[in-house]
Amino acid sequence: PHGDQSIYMTLVHMAQDWAMRHRLIHGQGNFGSIAGLPPAAHRYTEARLSAIGAEMLLPQTVSNYRVGRRGRIKIRRKKRSADRRVNSQHLE
Repeated sequence: PHGDQSIYMTLVHMAQDWAMRHRLIHGQGNFGSIAGLPPAAHRYTEARLSAIGAEMLLPQTVSNYRVGRRGRIKIRRKKRSADRRVNSQHLE
């Protein structure tokens, strides 16, 4: 399998609110129905990452972030000097 065809059904499953406890993808278009109707072709659907899905993908070292209005993640990283001070206190 090549391209996005191989992962499309997984993307559909992550966008269905009845299939998972929390939707990982916010989908727009026809992603099927609970009655078993199939989803539309991939060219008729759009998807973006939900806030919960974004939280799962963030690295564990990130401490301060927020999801913007358009679904983009804004990250404020810690300064390295502060990290070094904390680590040196733990070593003593």
